[in-house]
Amino acid sequence: MTRLWLAIIGTCVAPRVNAQTGVPAVDSAAVARAAWREASRSESPAVALTHVTHAARAWPGQPAYWSGMAVVAAQASDTARLLEALAMLGRLGSGAAVIEDTAVVRMSTVFGVAEAVRRLRSATSDVKGGRIFRSTPDSTVFAEGVDADSASGRIYVASIRHRTVYVVEPDGAWRDLALHRAPRVGAVLGVRVARGGKRLWVTTVGLPQMRDYSPADSSLAALLLVRADDGSIERRWDLPDVGAPHVLGDLTVGPGGDVFITDSRQPVLYRLRPGADTFTTTRNPLFRSLQGVAATPDGLLLYIADYSHGLLRLDLRTGEVLRLADAPGTTTLGVDGLVLQGRSLIGVQNGLVPARIARFTLDPAGTAISRVELLDRQPAVADEPTIGTLLDGGFVYVANSQWEKYDDAGQRRGGTRLAPTYLIRVPLPP
Repeated sequence: MTRLWLAIIGTCVAPRVNAQTGVPAVDSAAVARAAWREASRSESPAVALTHVTHAARAWPGQPAYWSGMAVVAAQASDTARLLEALAMLGRLGSGAAVIEDTAVVRMSTVFGVAEAVRRLRSATSDVKGGRIFRSTPDSTVFAEGVDADSASGRIYVASIRHRTVYVVEPDGAWRDLALHRAPRVGAVLGVRVARGGKRLWVTTVGLPQMRDYSPADSSLAALLLVRADDGSIERRWDLPDVGAPHVLGDLTVGPGGDVFITDSRQPVLYRLRPGADTFTTTRNPLFRSLQGVAATPDGLLLYIADYSHGLLRLDLRTGEVLRLADAPGTTTLGVDGLVLQGRSLIGVQNGLVPARIARFTLDPAGTAISRVELLDRQPAVADEPTIGTLLDGGFVYVANSQWEKYDDAGQRRGGTRLAPTYLIRVPLPP
């Protein structure tokens, strides 16, 4: 029998679960991933539905599990579980693709299903809180990281494909710093302005999606200190070759000049102290797929986005890592770029469908999310948002990176369409 539900389940099958860690969030997620894996092996929708339901209820903040549950429940003609999944997706504001699934459409004639689908459609509809702020007609930039210098008004955009950083001038002109001219510069993922604005901190790794990639580049991973005016590399810190690729997706600069880098592939948090020649590292069971990172102004805490486990807080004095409790009926999974704005975290939540920009308000203790606000969601333009930055009272983010338009071998996927590279600015309400 053809397993039709694998179109969704197969995209989320995880490695075999490790032993229990004693960290509730980690263990709940692991239980869910194990159930999800069992669903992918099942030979009928009814059996798969049992496992998918277990996964969704064990880790309820993961919209992918509820999407899978909706599709499999529709295929198994299980109205109660279909309605449960659609309702949860509506609360999370994700799962738009489920609406067009043929099995779900077929079940829409059943009492209650059409209304649940309507509510999900409304919960995932466009919210045009921002507008295109800067763009370049070059559709091959494959942008990732972005940062801004508030003093000059310049914006810096990292390019995976072109292995460089672009300067976006206040008048909208784009200028290539041509980092690719230097030896052993691969895909550029993260960029942050160094103190004083005259230099940039840049992360580079070897990825098949970059131009002129060769297998020897797979071990390439480094932090660069770059002159912001001409792209000259003043210093380089290479990460050790650990026999597996690094993916240095984002970084931040603390108030004391410390540079913090997230590695989503290992995953490890690296710290380079001012004047140091080597990195110190932090590992934790809650680290699984590290993405954005933001330091508090006092230099005591880091907030970190983990794609699989949610928003985390690291106490730099004690090394304690905790997961921020979600506000009821919301999720902090799937956050890529992350910045701190006062008592709130602004995240590019591209792990939801459709992707969105959300503001997560911290409780007074800074250990939980008390409120989630949707700031922007417009998939027709911002189909693959990645990282953002604060500038002049707004949040500026890369709207259309190209991860889903290239395969793991770096080849363009058939049927995809490239568009001009857009930066969207979202005014931030008080």
